Amino acid sequence: MATLVRILRHTFRFPMQSLLSLLMAVACTALVLVLPGITMQFIDVIIAKNRPDLIVPTAAVGMGAILLRQLLFTLRTYFNNQLELKLTHLVRVELYDKLQRLPVKWFDSNSSGEIMSRVANDVPTTNRVIIEGVDQAIAAILQFLIVLGYMFWHSWQLTLVTLVPLPFIAIITTWWSKRSEPMWRESSEATSALNAVLHDNLSGIRQIKAYTVEPQALETFDKASRKVGEKHMTVMRGQSMVWPGVSFIAESGIILMVAYGAWATLQGQMEVGVVMAFVVAWGFLFDPISRINTLAQTFTRGIVSAERVFTIIDTPDETHLTEGQR
Repeated sequence: MATLVRILRHTFRFPMQSLLSLLMAVACTALVLVLPGITMQFIDVIIAKNRPDLIVPTAAVGMGAILLRQLLFTLRTYFNNQLELKLTHLVRVELYDKLQRLPVKWFDSNSSGEIMSRVANDVPTTNRVIIEGVDQAIAAILQFLIVLGYMFWHSWQLTLVTLVPLPFIAIITTWWSKRSEPMWRESSEATSALNAVLHDNLSGIRQIKAYTVEPQALETFDKASRKVGEKHMTVMRGQSMVWPGVSFIAESGIILMVAYGAWATLQGQMEVGVVMAFVVAWGFLFDPISRINTLAQTFTRGIVSAERVFTIIDTPDETHLTEGQR
């Protein structure tokens, strides 16, 4: 958690741009309510009461809401990418400046390839937590809460039935997030080790050729490359089993919702339009849940990369750096 908070502090360098992105996220989320509302209007008013004069105006409102939502999404994507590039540049420069202030003995125990991996790969992965992780997480939470409030307002009973799968999803997601973090750390370290081998071999290619040790160098690279694949496959194997199960549990909610809605409609306790509006709203309610896999992966990999970056930044500087003493 402390690492995530430290990552988020970088956004304070651009407060206005971050605030603008948040406001657009709120607006995009609010616009999703138009579609279930229009669905209810078509079924309970236009069809049930034979009002063909309302078809065009109602459809126009829906099309306008979709167009505005996509326009805001486009602008938010542009601003977020711009913010990510700025943050990546600042952190990368900060990390490079730190490397210049470290004692020489530190470089003796850290290979050039691993250092390059942290500057070139870990910094962008760290900042991706802010753009792809935090930004999408905030939008997802807002969308979930706004749609949930809309559903409770129309029928709290049907909403509770829809939410039956959520506790199981929360348990599985929390368990997997904790379990996958060390796996991603091992995968990241294996990638850095591969980069280190590649850099060292290319830097010393003349020595390798002079002593004709190409087979040994190839074997070393082969082992490092295989280890990267093995570590990454360990994570992918777990995800291939966990997330289909989460999707199954989530999608079972719509069956429960439609079944209860059909029963309530037959009992005269609910309008057909409400059930259909819930079917549309369900997609927006569980859309954030469908992103859990991507978000969890982004957060886990980003935090692991951030810890590797902050380890360098937190290393004490070389003493008397500007006084010519070593």
